[in-house]
Amino acid sequence: MRQLKQIHAHIIKQANFNLCPLSKLISFCAVSPRGNVAYAKTIFDNHQDPSVEIYNTLIRGLSSTKLPLEALRLYQKLLRSGLRPNNFTYPFVIKACTESSMIQYGVLIHPQIIKSGLKSDPYIQSSLIHFYVTKKDLHAAKQLFDLCSETDLVSWNSMIDGYVKFGQIELAQQVFDRMVIRDVISWNTMINGYGILGRIEDAKRLFDEMPVRSIVSWNSMLAGYDKCGNVEDAFNMFTKMPYKDVVSWNTMLACYAHSGKSNEALSLFDEMQALGVRPNEATMVSLLSACGHLGALEQGLCLHSYLSYHKIKTNSIVGTALVDMYAKCGSISRATKVFHSLESKDVLAWNTIITGMAMHGSTKDAIQLFEKMQREGVAPNDITFVALLGACRHAGMVEEGQRLLVCMSRTYGIAPKIEHYGCVIDLLARAGRLEEAMELIGTMPMEPNASAWGALLGGCRIYGNAQVGERVGKHLINLQPHHSGRYQVFFYA
Repeated sequence: MRQLKQIHAHIIKQANFNLCPLSKLISFCAVSPRGNVAYAKTIFDNHQDPSVEIYNTLIRGLSSTKLPLEALRLYQKLLRSGLRPNNFTYPFVIKACTESSMIQYGVLIHPQIIKSGLKSDPYIQSSLIHFYVTKKDLHAAKQLFDLCSETDLVSWNSMIDGYVKFGQIELAQQVFDRMVIRDVISWNTMINGYGILGRIEDAKRLFDEMPVRSIVSWNSMLAGYDKCGNVEDAFNMFTKMPYKDVVSWNTMLACYAHSGKSNEALSLFDEMQALGVRPNEATMVSLLSACGHLGALEQGLCLHSYLSYHKIKTNSIVGTALVDMYAKCGSISRATKVFHSLESKDVLAWNTIITGMAMHGSTKDAIQLFEKMQREGVAPNDITFVALLGACRHAGMVEEGQRLLVCMSRTYGIAPKIEHYGCVIDLLARAGRLEEAMELIGTMPMEPNASAWGALLGGCRIYGNAQVGERVGKHLINLQPHHSGRYQVFFYA
């Protein structure tokens, strides 16, 4: 950028400088990975008479930043200037609408496109289809798609992608089957769609039929096997890959971690390092999960040091994985330290530290964290309350557990699930408040499961309440007639 700024200064010093080099400077700064969009905007703002091409270049650059609204503001400036947007303007304006929250603005731009006579442009059509899919308006996307030509590959792929994202794989398959021309993106989108739904045999059928495969094709199959928990086939696929990128390694690591094969995950990481593959944040999340599963604190500490040494960014996801790993490995003090060091804490991070505190019997600390979470404006979810109620259950805090159950629905509008009711039923049963537990079961909006009845029956055994125990035992036997343990517990109640 220093050399580029020197060139810019040299151009400005020329009395009658040509606008062409200035346009190229804006283009480089706005679009190049080594450029600087903010500097491109500075050059643009000092340009006396920018052309529509220069507007387009900067709109394109801004639409790909974290501030897509700036692209829309520039589009408004283009309209006020009297210049006419063209077929290179609209795809990036639509992209800015898609990336931002300005959904209604995108709907208003559509009539402008029709008025301009550019509604049949394939790139504009595909951008609009993608926009409407993001807006969750498949009907509008389908209406646009029906106007596309058979050779407009981008729009066909956009429509398939839309159906896949909404889980409508059969409609996606119908579009795929009608395609006159298919590229690797068409095949990969379908394979990924079947993989997401766990239909791995359909994904494998398409994979085998592919004329040309890309690394994404192989990675999509790996992800599909991971989704199905099919570790053996995933590893067989992994070993056959002609080339592996970091996504391939990460997917295989995640597959091991999700399947509880933590030792295999750590061994695979050693192989990954030996081959010189640089890990990223996703790699570390899987490895930290594996350490947590094994309770391998020393290896977890090594990974934490590895993160710092290699300057791998500790974002909210990696930070939360560290908190979870330390909590599961018995070091709640380290978990707390990492949690407080996080710049951004989402609900998952709060849930993880609250669960960790509950796991270590620090119920009061868990509740204090929940109160701090509320003060900082982070809305809890149903998992937050599972952790809190679990903590109350282990500490025997009956009133607090009952208060939290009421707080869920009244304060946060979260409907309690069977897990929440089960915690409070167990809490009441352990405290000997069997009639209250029985009353709670009767007021539940869903049918109580065996765990709920079992918790209550356990309380009956502890306190020798045969009357309630008999009623509960009948319900348990009806739910699990082939469970011999239920008959034994019933007998001793």
